[in-house]
Amino acid sequence: MKTIAIYCAGRNELPPPGIKGVQYFPDRACMWDKLAEQYPDTQLRIYFNLPGEFIVDMWPDIFRKSDLVSYITLDEDASVEDIAERIAADQPDLAIAFSIPILPYDWSALRDAMVGEELRRKGIKTIAHSIRTASHALEKDRCSDYLRQNGFFVAKSLSVRNTLFQAHKINTAIPVNVYREYVLRMIREMHFPVVIKPTVFSGSDRLHVASDIEDAVKTMDSWPSDSDFLIEEQIIGTNFGIEVYGTPGNYHVMEPVMFSAGRNGVPDPYEVVKAGPVLADHYRIRHLKKEIMRLAELYELSGTAQVDLIFSEGEWYIIEINARHSLMTEISAQIERKTTLDIYGSLAECDIRGTDIPDTLRFACDFKTPFLKDDTIRQMMKLYPCIASVMRLQTAVSTDGKVEYCEFVVTAETAEKLMEDMIRLKEGTENIVSDNTIAGLNSILNEMELEQEVGDFDEDTHDPCLRFQK
Repeated sequence: MKTIAIYCAGRNELPPPGIKGVQYFPDRACMWDKLAEQYPDTQLRIYFNLPGEFIVDMWPDIFRKSDLVSYITLDEDASVEDIAERIAADQPDLAIAFSIPILPYDWSALRDAMVGEELRRKGIKTIAHSIRTASHALEKDRCSDYLRQNGFFVAKSLSVRNTLFQAHKINTAIPVNVYREYVLRMIREMHFPVVIKPTVFSGSDRLHVASDIEDAVKTMDSWPSDSDFLIEEQIIGTNFGIEVYGTPGNYHVMEPVMFSAGRNGVPDPYEVVKAGPVLADHYRIRHLKKEIMRLAELYELSGTAQVDLIFSEGEWYIIEINARHSLMTEISAQIERKTTLDIYGSLAECDIRGTDIPDTLRFACDFKTPFLKDDTIRQMMKLYPCIASVMRLQTAVSTDGKVEYCEFVVTAETAEKLMEDMIRLKEGTENIVSDNTIAGLNSILNEMELEQEVGDFDEDTHDPCLRFQK
């Protein structure tokens, strides 16, 4: 029997007191059981730090384990070498990193990459990003520079070292801060508005859109000392995300998903609506998939990754890369009639191109609601079969304090049915699905022009020959 080790070493700090973390419906234990049933000749072993969010079910007073998969908890203070040694002791045939989003520093993939490097040194076949890839995903300025050098469209940007920018405050004997003069000179040559964001923080934490130079200077002068920041010209266009997984020479690019945006043109992390697949020829999807495939080969991605994009004036601009499981992984999987964990099953089989192209796709919408009780979520899923999955999250964000919400993924065979189900869900649940969610989905469906058909199968991009109706 083959043994597969799936590990998550990136969570190296506990959530603040009173923060519950993440819970899934259906729960992760059930999903791991189903995955194990698909591979009866494979023993799955999961290695993780407590509290285990995203990879297993960890909730106060509730920790349901899979009946078919082994769970191994890692010591809280275990080093990279300790974790690799623990996994290697079980002599797995293959180890796969399951990197997760964490706050405030999005470095889960980097730690998993270091564990992966140690496992390879021990002779264990491992699917995990390289340290170079994971560090680029963490440090947004390095990633942007590298993509630009390799011919990808990215925003004009300037990386600012905050300690130098604030040097005159740190050392009052400095008469003129030359680095500050340089930064302000460079910013004045940029086109406004500009986006100011941390180089290493997770999600949209601290992201600010500055409308003019005065607004930008005010934001930079008040920037906390715990991070540097990146200033980018804002690309005006339509926001997207796309997922890719596999190993060098063996990748699958999933369908792009369109995001709704706030008034400033940037998706609000707590209000954003996501929907897909996007089929209109206008968006040059085949070209996009070829570019993502090129990106994957360039970085030699090994595992899963998500890319934030903007489509502007006929071109695809890459905003950033998340070399890990993301909060859009589930909708991408559901569009292909899979789940997040099915992706890891495909990685374990090591035949992404040969077995992972779906015969048909379906439409899906991802949206957030207020924080709901267990019984409410289960009752909704029983009454509305269109609900494919729910994630309930409670966390802490440095700029917002405690954050809690539920994230739903709803699926349907056609765009028309998707909208009908969403309206029915809104009408049948009091103050759960908002008017803004319905408006956001309607706007996306109109912009996607989903009534258009996909062309013939394209061997270069692995697009199946599909037909959709609206």
